[in-house]
Amino acid sequence: MNKSKARKRLLTTGASGFLGWQVCRQVVDGWTVHGIHRSHPIQIDDVHAINIDLTDRHLFEKTFREILPDAVVHTAGATDPNWCQENPESSERLNVAVTAWIAEWCAESNIQMVFTSSDLVFEGTDQPYREEDPVNPVCLYGEQKVRAEQAIADIYPEALVCRMPLMFGWTGSE
Repeated sequence: MNKSKARKRLLTTGASGFLGWQVCRQVVDGWTVHGIHRSHPIQIDDVHAINIDLTDRHLFEKTFREILPDAVVHTAGATDPNWCQENPESSERLNVAVTAWIAEWCAESNIQMVFTSSDLVFEGTDQPYREEDPVNPVCLYGEQKVRAEQAIADIYPEALVCRMPLMFGWTGSE
């Protein structure tokens, strides 16, 4: 009897952003990839593109539970520091609340989680920074990333937090 092993399911948030788009493109071999996007549609071969508003907790949780991923790479966020300053409630919901929800859902089912934070959790005057260096953000975006990291540490300490520097490049999304 030949039983084929089911492919693992990866859920990537922020699939239309630079990092999320690259993650989706790189892991398609061996995985069933679900890429969540909102503002910019994506078309990546063998990636199930899902257009939803992550800040709609009910809809996002329903989608999450339908996919029931084996792993989550959470790259979505309000990443423009100026926009965050001008829209503190909206950016807080996306940058902190959504992250806490994902950590909660992943913890419940022991799902691997990777969260992309930012080097803006530091003030920028004493680099290079080490993981154990104290955070000291100078903008609301950095403060939100610190709160998101703390939420993950409190809810699901097994999750991986990666502090990423500014990234830019072509994503292929419109």
